[in-house]
Amino acid sequence: MKRKLIFIFTTILVILTLAVTILSTVSFSSQEISFTLIPDPYIDIVLAKSKTSTNLNNFKQDMLNSLSSQGINTSKVEISAIETFNITVTDNFNWQKYTHVGADGSNGLFHGITGDHITINNANKSILFQGYEVKGYKDFLLYADQTDKTKTIQFTVNTSTAYWHTLDAAGFLVNSEIKNGILAGYAVMIRNGYISVYKFNNGVNASSFSNSSSGSMTNYASILTNYPISNGLGVHNFKLVIEKDSIVVYDNNSQVISLAIPPVSNTAHGFGPIASYNSHNCNELSQITFTNVNMSVENVQSFTEVLRQPDWREGAIKVLVSVEDYQNEELSNSSTLGELLTRLLNENIYFASWGNSSNQAQFQALINSNNGNGTFINNNNYSNSINQTAIYIKSILDNIEQKDDYVILNDLLNIQINPPEYATNTADSNYPYGKWRIVHDFNYYENHVGQFANTGKYMEDFIKEFDKTGKFTITYADNSIAPSEVYVHRRPTALLKSTKTGNSISLISNSYDLDKYSTGNQGIAQEEWKYKKTTDDVWVNGKLTTLTNDTDYVVQLRVQDYQGVWSYPTSIYATSRLEAKPIANFGIKNSEMSRYEQLEVIDTSYDPYGGTITSRTWEVYQGDKKIYTGNNPPTSYDTVGDYSMSLTVTNNRGLTSETYTRKFTIIEDNIPPEVVAEPLESDWTEQVDVRIEFNDYGGSKFKSYQYAITDSQALPTSWSNAITNQTDRITISTEGIQYLHIKAVDNAGNVSDDRVLGPYRIDRTNPNITYTGDLENIKMNTLELNLQATDTWSGVQSFTLNEETIQNGIHTFTQNGTYSLVATDRVGHKSVLNITISNIYYECKAGLEHPIYSSSFEKCPICASYEGLTIQEESHIYNSEGQGVKYDNPKKAPIVEYYNNNIQKPEIVGTYAYELKVIYQQVEYKTPFKGNYQITPKEITITDIVAQNKIYNANTQVVLNGGRLQDVCKGDEVRFELPYLENTESKNIGNWNVAIDTITLEGEHAQNYTLKQPEYGTVTAEITKRFLTVTNLQGKNRIYNGNNIVDITGGEIVGMIEKDNVIFHIPEQGKAESPNVGTWTVKIEDITIEGEDALNYRLVQPNKEDIKVVISKEKGKLVIGCENKKYDREPVEPYVIENNSTSEVEYHFYKANTQEEIKEPFDLGIYDVIAYMPTDGNFTEATSNKITFEITKPDAPLLKITSKVVEINEKTVNNVLKRNAEVHYQDTIKIEFSIENMGEGSGYAQKITNWIPEGLSFLPENEINVQNGWQETEKGIVETTKLSLESDINNELFSTLMQKTNYLENEKIKKEEQRNNEKIALVLKVENSKKQSFTFLNKTQLIQQDKRGDLVEYLAENEEYGKTQIGMDFKYVDLQAEVRITDIIEKNAQEQKQFKYDIYQKPGEMVKLELAPKKIDNTYLTICYQINITNLGNEIGILENIIDVLPEGTNFQIAQNEGWILNREGNAQYDAQKLEILPRETKRIEITLNWEATEENLAQKTNKIAIQASNDLDEILLQEEKIQLEKTNNYASSSMLVSVITGRTIVLWTILTICVLGILVTGILIIKKYVIK
Repeated sequence: MKRKLIFIFTTILVILTLAVTILSTVSFSSQEISFTLIPDPYIDIVLAKSKTSTNLNNFKQDMLNSLSSQGINTSKVEISAIETFNITVTDNFNWQKYTHVGADGSNGLFHGITGDHITINNANKSILFQGYEVKGYKDFLLYADQTDKTKTIQFTVNTSTAYWHTLDAAGFLVNSEIKNGILAGYAVMIRNGYISVYKFNNGVNASSFSNSSSGSMTNYASILTNYPISNGLGVHNFKLVIEKDSIVVYDNNSQVISLAIPPVSNTAHGFGPIASYNSHNCNELSQITFTNVNMSVENVQSFTEVLRQPDWREGAIKVLVSVEDYQNEELSNSSTLGELLTRLLNENIYFASWGNSSNQAQFQALINSNNGNGTFINNNNYSNSINQTAIYIKSILDNIEQKDDYVILNDLLNIQINPPEYATNTADSNYPYGKWRIVHDFNYYENHVGQFANTGKYMEDFIKEFDKTGKFTITYADNSIAPSEVYVHRRPTALLKSTKTGNSISLISNSYDLDKYSTGNQGIAQEEWKYKKTTDDVWVNGKLTTLTNDTDYVVQLRVQDYQGVWSYPTSIYATSRLEAKPIANFGIKNSEMSRYEQLEVIDTSYDPYGGTITSRTWEVYQGDKKIYTGNNPPTSYDTVGDYSMSLTVTNNRGLTSETYTRKFTIIEDNIPPEVVAEPLESDWTEQVDVRIEFNDYGGSKFKSYQYAITDSQALPTSWSNAITNQTDRITISTEGIQYLHIKAVDNAGNVSDDRVLGPYRIDRTNPNITYTGDLENIKMNTLELNLQATDTWSGVQSFTLNEETIQNGIHTFTQNGTYSLVATDRVGHKSVLNITISNIYYECKAGLEHPIYSSSFEKCPICASYEGLTIQEESHIYNSEGQGVKYDNPKKAPIVEYYNNNIQKPEIVGTYAYELKVIYQQVEYKTPFKGNYQITPKEITITDIVAQNKIYNANTQVVLNGGRLQDVCKGDEVRFELPYLENTESKNIGNWNVAIDTITLEGEHAQNYTLKQPEYGTVTAEITKRFLTVTNLQGKNRIYNGNNIVDITGGEIVGMIEKDNVIFHIPEQGKAESPNVGTWTVKIEDITIEGEDALNYRLVQPNKEDIKVVISKEKGKLVIGCENKKYDREPVEPYVIENNSTSEVEYHFYKANTQEEIKEPFDLGIYDVIAYMPTDGNFTEATSNKITFEITKPDAPLLKITSKVVEINEKTVNNVLKRNAEVHYQDTIKIEFSIENMGEGSGYAQKITNWIPEGLSFLPENEINVQNGWQETEKGIVETTKLSLESDINNELFSTLMQKTNYLENEKIKKEEQRNNEKIALVLKVENSKKQSFTFLNKTQLIQQDKRGDLVEYLAENEEYGKTQIGMDFKYVDLQAEVRITDIIEKNAQEQKQFKYDIYQKPGEMVKLELAPKKIDNTYLTICYQINITNLGNEIGILENIIDVLPEGTNFQIAQNEGWILNREGNAQYDAQKLEILPRETKRIEITLNWEATEENLAQKTNKIAIQASNDLDEILLQEEKIQLEKTNNYASSSMLVSVITGRTIVLWTILTICVLGILVTGILIIKKYVIK
């Protein structure tokens, strides 16, 4: 019973299982699976802030919250907004310092101040300003910030505790700079009872201003505004908000000042503390303290910075949010607007403008110009502006068009499977690898980017993205889904090129689509051109061809590919303005790449005026550090990190562009290689050659691959050896269903997943053919046979009978003959069987009374004899000969033709009945060919009809003659009749058509022809112009007046037809050959005619020799001038103030108030000058007035000398940070002295003296020193007079001020000839070899002389101009070597034991190891040494090698010592591979030696090591043989003594063993007694 119940239960369970399975199958088959592609792009939002009162500090978080409320996935959103960083006055600022230290002590009084008079306490954030005993100095610090970011300065002042006394004012410089020693800008300062804003109107000399001993701020700067503050109030919390061109001041949270302070230059945005004092003479100390000092800089990009420094993610929706309360000045400039609009268009940026009524029109116009991509938001409510921006971004997302079967490569998508449960984990027993299967046709589009790794494989999960171009065919459980195919292609790229000639512009599209590049027009189906003036709102469709003067344009192009997708627009700015700057622009193709790849930079810079780019300056920054400046962009980067690249270009007009910047990132290669394989699988075949190609998109390049061929998709257990061929072919020839597995590795070590290809089906067996049926007895019309084809392996692919496909079974034959049966399997193997049939007969069914025939013929042999005969023409045109039906007779059957029952062919026009018969075996038989035949008239033409040309006579009649009939048959008689007179289209000049009436035919054979009348326009006549002349023209005589204009009189017309409408225009004036006295011919402008009939005439201009005029004489005058001048070695230059003659003026010079004539004076003195002018034929001679002038001393120069190190060992020093140059032992240093003239007059450097610091030496034979005239006058002192007047008069240095003035006012002075600075070089050598850090201080002084050669002393306030000094930091590497034993491992071969000794060996200490006597000869020691290399120098050391002189008796094993080898000398050598060791850093290297203990080998062993470092100071001295190796710290040693254990040692070990055993026994007893119990 029990067994029976179990059986019943089991049966029910099986039935239920089958039912569930069937139901699930039905459910699945009825379920339609589909997927939807939803655009899911990145969203990049960049905030651009200009002048605005809106608080945007929380913009980023508020925007994220609002986007989230719109249902937008904020994980895809990146927002660049305001970043505010606080700075203190001691933060690493490069202050320009103009302060004083200590007391002036002029009156013997002393305040006890020994430090700086501006004291900064960073701990409590305070600034203390302290005054002086006597002097009224000015103290200030300036940080030369060149950015126009918003700056906020906050500080607290207790005015009631300030001691004003001589304190004039204290505060902060704002929007200021010091350039060429001149301080310019503004200051906000606290005075006694006021807070004031000052402006340095024309700038002040910073040094003079700081060191002035008296005078308040108002002596140097004007007060723009004052606000009274109460000292009695006490505490004032001030806040200064400094914008690009304005300042707002708050006192205790109340706004007290709002003022425009436009910067004095684009870079004048510096700030810093300042105090001003009045002079006095007492011991009272003036002081004031600022507390709670905090300075912050708001880091947010401006509108133009966002466009000129784009930083967007690839494929992101780019939204620029611009917040501004006023009109944007740059957008008001038409040229700048052209540049910025093209950047907006080319980056495909959506522009969201927050503004108000004052700038709505400006920004709405920009949005319209941006193809409507943008929105204007009235920024009267911050929250509303945030929400409206989020709504706008949501609308952008909603308007993205996405077709489920077409995908743009790299577009981010959210792939949604319906139902969702089928998206993942689809494997079951029927589909062990999963139900999803995607087949990728990567060659569907041109220029593929690789192959989908899992193409053709069954997968558990649906893919997350479509990242390859091509066609993807998708199935689920081998069933099609919706959509079943997805096409992934690239968006086309729009490129345009412009060429400008004058105001004409030529635009060419270089656009392309890589998907169909070989198709016509490089894959582009359609172009869309538009252009507009930058100031217009509306685009004009079409190409721009002509520019208007002084007008700016923007041209844009977008293109459409053959998939119907439009490119993003590309645009350029074009202008006819000569002053337009060039546009710097470039793209980075791979903005994120591995350090193995080459950066691809595409330079698209251009000159909108049509000029050429003559120079480029590229800069590369890693973070904030500049790492490159040059003419070409660097492409290789080894260091991982974030970089930025900038470009500035200059055109052939010398104009420089704005700087354009892009960012890129260098990463490690973490992408494994990819394989492209074909074919992916095969149907049945004998063998398959799989072609494979590897690509490594990570950049480190493909290294090798391995493969395996198995009968399943499971991961193979064994692989082939590594193969390095990047393209290869693998042959699969084993019968059965096979799979190919491939994996690859690149040079960065990335290994690809197992790529499974297949199945590949192999078959080598031929099929079999059999038949049954009666081939003996005669059969009428048909015969039946049973035909069979079979294949034992892959199956029959095709079974053909005489190449026609059949199926197994009974087949009917209707004709005798040999039949070929062919069976082909799926591989293509063929079997052939031939069957011959000869017992079938037919009868003719054509109905033409033909006899019966054997079926050996395919058809009736009589019918077959004319088979293919076709009637081609049943009509012909008359040709005067006999004609008949034209037919095609491919078998050349003998045919008899009958026409109206007559065999003679007809000749004349008419209709005839015809019939064709065939002759077969000499008997005539009927054919089905009969009908009507027709001959039609022939069309002929007439040519050579001529209409005679004529001269214009005011009527249309012309004469006709000529004419010839064409194509008349030979022997036929045909004639025609032609009219005599016909009319032209017009009476006026021109080539006109002549209309001809109908021409008729006559003659005997005329009825066989038709005449084609001449076409209108084939006969023409030309009417030419009639000549007109003008006579009796003369010039009106007059007196000489300096010009050649004369009046014209007279004039008669000859040759015009009466009543014609013609009007003549004779010039009223002409030009004589010369304005001078005489009789001259007169040239006049051409006489013109107009009127209704004017075009019918040609006017002959009068002969110029026929028009004459007489000019009489006039009188002359001469007035001169001459200016006083300062000595300049050049003679004076008098000048003519007034004269009316062309004669050359002669000048005569005299000593003042004397008759002593001298040559042109140039030296100091007072002189007279008188001029004389001879007659020139039109005027009488004249003598001028007398002028007295003076030549005075020249202006004094002010030569400023500076110095810097420019080369070390002939390599350029790029000292951007202006730090001391770093020099080394034996370095050759080139110091460059720059002498600049800062004075009002020019001058010379009469002598330069240089004091060489100890440790450096002068190289008298050095070529540079010789060229620059350096001579050592005494030890350590060198001098040169190379730049003196006495050395060369051309050494003159012009002042900067004079250079600018002269260049602007006197065109004779060329700017390039006026040098205001000169450079001279000095070469020294480093002889110091001391191992210590110090600075060489090289001092230099010059003596100056003026233009005349007189020496000029420096004034007290500028005596430092004649001095300079340069510091050079001595750098050296001192690598110290140390070696010590860390471990000894003792191995006893007999006892099979080993012991390890941890040892700490101090330098110089010997390690001692004692062995038991019985262990001798069976013990092996492994000794581990640690080598420490420490850099005691102040510069990075480069370790190259370590040499270990192995102790005698030791054994070195390479396997134990990674990086070590055994060199030719038998020493161990470690290749450090130029290991860098920082100052005070220690590097550790280990080496292991083996030592076999024997009685003979017991002794002291010393391991000696030496290091090799090419830049180590000791190494250099060793090479110069100035020191021995053992005396340097490049050498180190470690000693060890191995000996036999003595008796004392054995006793100690015995006692220790007993003690240990006693402790163990005691412990066991205690445990048994107290624990176990």
